[in-house]
Amino acid sequence: MASLNNISMWDKNFGWKHITADAAYTKHPYGANTHSHIFLCELCNQYANFVVGDKQQPYFRHNRNSKECEEKSTSLNSRLLTNPLRFSLPIRIKQISGKFDIQIGFLPVTDTVRDKQINSDNNIIISANGKKLREFSFERLSTEKISFLSVGSNFSEKYNIAFTKDNLDKYYFPTVVEGFNSNGTLFDNETGKKLPLNASTVINQKYILITRNYYYIHTPLAIQCKQLLSISPYTIYEIEATELSKEVSDYFLKFGGRLTNTPAELTELYPFTLKSSHVLLSVKDKTWFHKSDGYINVYPSHIKFSKSSAIIGVSNSDNQILSLSRFENNLTVLRYLYIRRVNVSEIEPKKRPTKIDICTIDDTNILHSEYQVLPKNKLLYVTLEFDGKIEI
Repeated sequence: MASLNNISMWDKNFGWKHITADAAYTKHPYGANTHSHIFLCELCNQYANFVVGDKQQPYFRHNRNSKECEEKSTSLNSRLLTNPLRFSLPIRIKQISGKFDIQIGFLPVTDTVRDKQINSDNNIIISANGKKLREFSFERLSTEKISFLSVGSNFSEKYNIAFTKDNLDKYYFPTVVEGFNSNGTLFDNETGKKLPLNASTVINQKYILITRNYYYIHTPLAIQCKQLLSISPYTIYEIEATELSKEVSDYFLKFGGRLTNTPAELTELYPFTLKSSHVLLSVKDKTWFHKSDGYINVYPSHIKFSKSSAIIGVSNSDNQILSLSRFENNLTVLRYLYIRRVNVSEIEPKKRPTKIDICTIDDTNILHSEYQVLPKNKLLYVTLEFDGKIEI
């Protein structure tokens, strides 16, 4: 079987941490099998063998009867046909009068696209399990932010997106949206948004777990679990990890979460922007970001940035989608941003950014431009027009 390159080893201070075969050899010179639960495949969250021999270099592989990664490869290939960007539209849940409302978020469209679809009476159809759930006019879509459209309480493993007339370019919407996994799906408790596969889960933070009510859940002592609601055949729990341990990590792995205390983050640095959870409007030709981990892909420019690129500049000349992935080739997208270049006149006065002054330690004002290095003593002083604080 082919050797595996995306392997992690448990670190008691960090969680699952990427490791190479050479580094693994220094720790386990005699190898290890899957039953030892030492090495984890990052793509499918299954434990892997570490093979050491006299006539070959050490390498990782799955058991011969393991098909998870092969099935995932097939799934990814088919996903390219329905979702070339390799991420699903966001799903969130809202509790309304004791019931859960499921909502699918649609990326913003330009005024031109929206007007064209409205004039041609082209509507959005959402279906699941061969049944039409809802039909919406393009009037429901925003040109500036994600528009969440309700499908009621219809739980499904997949939702299909279609149109009453001509289909749109897949750049706007994937035709298949990943829904609820029968084993269990994790949601952020604060926003109600579904966590993507391989998303970081953090200790002392609450999550919503939606799983089949017949699914037996063994809960470690370090996890607080409270049942919220039962909607046949699903049961909804609130869960929270109180410590970083391998036992707790294995619990989250069953639902596609990777327990860590240092999640991958993407932060906008410059210029001033208007931003929602998945949309960023910029008045400049280029936007700069800082990422703490992972790989960056930009579409449709088809630009890739390596894991070592911490500071990233993205052109705003066209509508772009920037995605932060845990692995190369846009596998398991953790976060994405739809970036649009706008004119200052397009931003309502109440939405215009507050004035912010940035100075060096000797009170010299830093002009709005691009800088490759930090100033003397590596300190920046930020002054705002209102009382408050900035946390780094």
